[in-house]
Amino acid sequence: MNLDRIFISALILATVYSSSLNAEEEKLGLKYMKDGRYEEAIKWFKEAIKLNPRDISCYIGLGTGCLQLKRDKEAIEYCKNAINIDSQNSVIYTILGEAYNYQHDYQKAVEYFQKAIKLNYKDSNNYNGMGRVYTKKGGYTEAIKWFKEGVKVNPHDSANYAGIGRAYALKGDDTEAIKWFKEGVKVNPHDSANYAGIGEVYTREGNYPEAIRWFKEGVKVNPHDSANYAGIGGVYTFEGNDREALRWQEKGIAMGSKANYNFNQLAWAYIKLGNDVEAIKWFKEGVRVNPYDSANYAGIANLYKEKGNRVEAIKWFKEGVRVNPRDSINYAGIGKLYKEEGNYTEALKWLNEARELCVDRACD
Repeated sequence: MNLDRIFISALILATVYSSSLNAEEEKLGLKYMKDGRYEEAIKWFKEAIKLNPRDISCYIGLGTGCLQLKRDKEAIEYCKNAINIDSQNSVIYTILGEAYNYQHDYQKAVEYFQKAIKLNYKDSNNYNGMGRVYTKKGGYTEAIKWFKEGVKVNPHDSANYAGIGRAYALKGDDTEAIKWFKEGVKVNPHDSANYAGIGEVYTREGNYPEAIRWFKEGVKVNPHDSANYAGIGGVYTFEGNDREALRWQEKGIAMGSKANYNFNQLAWAYIKLGNDVEAIKWFKEGVRVNPYDSANYAGIANLYKEKGNRVEAIKWFKEGVRVNPRDSINYAGIGKLYKEEGNYTEALKWLNEARELCVDRACD
């Protein structure tokens, strides 16, 4: 489940409402932002800036809209322009932290989240950002520390409970994970992320009826969060019911936000059904909407490998390494290919890289 942008909409609303909304263009930008129509929002914020080039809320709106559309480089550019206007606005640094976290540039992400905390220590979103950075890096103990700081600052922000639950789950402590996810549900019964977290823990434990029950509760509280549909699909995959798995994965795309959907799981559902053409299509769609998710590159590479097309396989594995040099899966894929070819020197080089990077993946 991807939590990188769970709070961004609330962030922009809080910031823009604190600014002057005299320009009709700015009001329209805010309206479309609230509706999730980010392209339209960007268009109107740009028009508003023409009327008032120093309106900080419009730059924040542009940065947020671009980030929601995963146009991270544009988001960074708008936010850096905003710093030239108001270097003391903490939200600008929060968005920059999000953008660099998305790019896997964890050093810069931490730098900007810490700047945001220094300017506004009461904003729990920044502690959440720090926690997610350390979760991605595999520093789960440090992540939990930051999420708990977020809970201390704002005990009503359920995203930090979800962050703690996820970090404990990744550490293998399912009891603590479920405890914190359930606390998140109690704090905000409308936040579907905690339901998905509980469902994922029960899935891993093999308790499929409980997993499906919690995923379905998540669907009920937020029918537009695709994570719970993906979770249900995943359970059916484990049970060997591939058609039902596919039905739920496709339903997730129909009901959820494509920008946040795990296309990787849908592709794997098609692989299980023997439809490699559809699988590659969805892996590539995943690459299009999230070019930094290296798992989709690995999926494409493995399909080409199975077809005997080693040139394409290596190409896609190396693209995966390029977009996320901190994910071991593509290094391992390249290493195994060279090993099969009998090129043990190259194989050892890539497999050693993979082992050094392994955090929560098994490296064979």
